[in-house]
Amino acid sequence: MQHPDSRRQEPAASQVIAQLREKVKTLRRQVVELNQALAAAQAPLFGGTSTAFVEANGALVLSALHAAAIAESGSLVWSLGLVPK
Repeated sequence: MQHPDSRRQEPAASQVIAQLREKVKTLRRQVVELNQALAAAQAPLFGGTSTAFVEANGALVLSALHAAAIAESGSLVWSLGLVPK
């Protein structure tokens, strides 16, 4: 049986999760843009090999951000008591 307050928390939790997902999307775009700028800045110094390195590093950063977002939203849902028991 759900706690009566948990019904009120569900929409709020959904809104928070939606906001977090939007923030993650924004951060991912910013990381990609920063990695591209870094690759462009390093290209004259290191040649073409730095571009591949920066792109690979960007993919790793995006994966880490995605994993962190999943973990964060899961812990938020859990802490609000929205996980069925």
